Amino acid sequence: MSGKRLGFIAVLVLIFIGGVFGFDKFFSQKIGQSQNQNDQETIRGVVSTTLPSGKVVVVHKPDGTEIFLSLNDASTITDELGEDLFYSDIKVGMPISAAGIRSVKNNVVIPSLITVSLTFADQGNISGAQDTIGRNYFSLQYNPARWSPNGAQVLQLRDIGACTLDVSGNPPRVDQSWVKSTTERRIGGNIFADIRYTINGKHVLRVMTLEDAAEKYGARGELERASFDFVSQYKNPLAGGDLTNCIRAVDDVLVTFMLRNGSARILLLTPKIPLHVPVDEDFILRGTAASYDGTIQLAVVTDQGTKIISKNIPVSASAGERFGTFETQIHIPTSAPTRLQLRLFQYTPRTGSVTDLIQLPMTVE
Repeated sequence: MSGKRLGFIAVLVLIFIGGVFGFDKFFSQKIGQSQNQNDQETIRGVVSTTLPSGKVVVVHKPDGTEIFLSLNDASTITDELGEDLFYSDIKVGMPISAAGIRSVKNNVVIPSLITVSLTFADQGNISGAQDTIGRNYFSLQYNPARWSPNGAQVLQLRDIGACTLDVSGNPPRVDQSWVKSTTERRIGGNIFADIRYTINGKHVLRVMTLEDAAEKYGARGELERASFDFVSQYKNPLAGGDLTNCIRAVDDVLVTFMLRNGSARILLLTPKIPLHVPVDEDFILRGTAASYDGTIQLAVVTDQGTKIISKNIPVSASAGERFGTFETQIHIPTSAPTRLQLRLFQYTPRTGSVTDLIQLPMTVE
């Protein structure tokens, strides 16, 4: 190969390297200028994608731009309750903020503090919260082909625009001229008060009140925060087929209702959420379960997946009762990190796979 050609190739390589370096430097400067001026500014947006490792997410910002954000390198990840989370707890659709930007490495922003909201709707999942005595957290599943999110706590039926479902628990507007009727209905094992309001024979409002979400677990009255209101405030009065389709669509969502401290067959009663537990002291964990074999499983794990506690918990059920009670004593050793995760679950009898999994952040104090 001639000397001239070698020289030409060398120039091209230098230009390429210089371009990559210059772009990275330019990108880093822009991030630093727009997001990290004296560490005063905060990146805010919604998690739009999680990379395969789960350690980096793409954040969609209000101005329409997107950035890569490191979860694994953040000093702290918390939610609005102040719970310390694992990076694996971060889901697509979560509102997220990042503060104290330390650096930008390979176009990935590395923050000191990340905060996420537990209330969001995305890709068929809606995680909600209602205020009674403290915050009540729960989840619902919806069909994205039928429903579209309208904010973090409201769904709108695609083919019937007047049909909405508000899961925030905010009281609806009620006119004194509306006629009220109430029936009791069982949906997904839960008992709802189905309250409907009409005007001139057409429906304008429906409120579904779940008075005790612990009742289906055989634990009626055992949770302080167990009442929830779900509201369908029709934008236009509904009747006939549209009304029927709206009611059925709402019921299809409510049948999936699940408490954050529960699964289909397990409910944690104490300690209460958020879980703040003592180190090197015994504390009691109690709840109810419909067990397949008379036991459920408990694990306390670190953010690396290391189990520091693993045990079988016996479930005691009365004859003829589906749900029984469980109680066990836990002792967190002084060597444990302050950020842990509690897992309750059981194994399916056919395949032995994990089912009824509950995962809750646990802060050791």
